[in-house]
Amino acid sequence: MKTFKTLRSDFYELVRRLVREKKVDLPALVTCFAISCLIVWVYNSQKVETKTINAELQIEKNNSNGFLQSGPPSTQYIQITLKGENAEMFDSSDFTPYIDLSYVSSSGIQNLPVLLRLSDRAKSSILLQTGCTPSHVEIEVDQIITGFIDVEPVISGKPASGYELKSILIEPSRVMVRGPKSIIEGKNFVQTKVVNVTNARTSFKNEDVGIEDTLFLSEISDESVSVEVEIVPIKATRTIDLVPVTYKNVNPAVEISKMVGSVSVDIHGNKSDVDSFSVPKDFIVVDCSSVRSAGKYNLPVTMNVPSNLELTGEIYKNISVTFNTKAVQVENKRVDESPVEAAPAENSAAGDADD
Repeated sequence: MKTFKTLRSDFYELVRRLVREKKVDLPALVTCFAISCLIVWVYNSQKVETKTINAELQIEKNNSNGFLQSGPPSTQYIQITLKGENAEMFDSSDFTPYIDLSYVSSSGIQNLPVLLRLSDRAKSSILLQTGCTPSHVEIEVDQIITGFIDVEPVISGKPASGYELKSILIEPSRVMVRGPKSIIEGKNFVQTKVVNVTNARTSFKNEDVGIEDTLFLSEISDESVSVEVEIVPIKATRTIDLVPVTYKNVNPAVEISKMVGSVSVDIHGNKSDVDSFSVPKDFIVVDCSSVRSAGKYNLPVTMNVPSNLELTGEIYKNISVTFNTKAVQVENKRVDESPVEAAPAENSAAGDADD
């Protein structure tokens, strides 16, 4: 219905036209004008139902024109004002505010009108008036391009104690994406969804791991990738001091006069095995079975190392041992036999332990 100002303007224009045509009927005109003003006053004074609804703004991602949203809109919610009969019967489910990107023709910040999609129930109310605040929304749009971006995994948690994450293999390592030019050209990688390695002791492979940060990307060639993680034991080395040396198979005719009582060894292996290792009996053994007489000998060393460990650092292959002839009893008299002079010892191998 026309406002008072509009009616007054129409009335003045009608008066001018009638004056020009010399068809002025002033009493009739004044009467019509008075009636029009009365109608406007009666309409405006009537109590009309009003209601305000807040609804989330939707973005119509129509990519046919080669442009796409590249940033958030200036507002996320639109205030919808309802006026008319039965306005109170409607709610937010009857109205969807949206902006249509098909109106976009260039990159940058665009000021687009807020459109309103009505439910069938709202459409059936012919006397219902609607309005949106704000009526226009600013949104940044950009040209759509296609590019290739690296994929990086997102790892959560830590392997079990004594284990570590050695390597990660992603397949495919790059994916084709489509989206706003400014986003793709400024983005070095996309991330996968979380891969959990908490308390893992063995390697494993997760198939169909999705891409997480797809915001503002309209298309990804491979939304799922496989992530293979290699879990290995942590290696460690431990030095053990004063490891006793055991001498076996000593000839009864001789006795040891000089020997190496203990040595230091370095063991290496999985950290859990190294930490729990304790030196067993006869860990280092010198075999004296080849000695028949007094003298100085370089005898071979045997180290009984468990299969899950290995020795590092200085490893003893031979140990220098000096033997004397044992004293004997002859007719209740003690007779000490002179030591038998041994042949000169050969040069010991690397790692020999001398006196």
